[in-house]
Amino acid sequence: MSKISVSRLLDMTKLVESMTKAGIQGAEDLTSFLGEFTDQVIRGFKNGISLVDNIYGTEVTVSLKNNVSQKVKNDPTKTPKHIWISKVTPFENAALSFNWKLDSEQQIVVLATFTGSPTSSVTVNLVILY
Repeated sequence: MSKISVSRLLDMTKLVESMTKAGIQGAEDLTSFLGEFTDQVIRGFKNGISLVDNIYGTEVTVSLKNNVSQKVKNDPTKTPKHIWISKVTPFENAALSFNWKLDSEQQIVVLATFTGSPTSSVTVNLVILY
């Protein structure tokens, strides 16, 4: 089976010709943009991109106690838009609920409850999007 290539996905010459015949201005600019975009997408997938590599955010690992509000270190100059749990260890203590807020000092405060009502801390990976 042949490998994916930009030329197989989009034949730029045929596209430019078709757009020019249709009277569309700027065909070369559009096809150049599409070619570069397609190339970047293919390279990203080939190189095994991850979510955190390609978003304005970070992933942090914290130890949380069941149903106890806790501060999570963050850069107070950045305002989080979304925070979610990406992983919980041990697996048996899946998150039942999760909420977060910014306190008066712009620090993240999280509250989570876990199955089994664990008495010890649960290791949680949080994805913070800015």
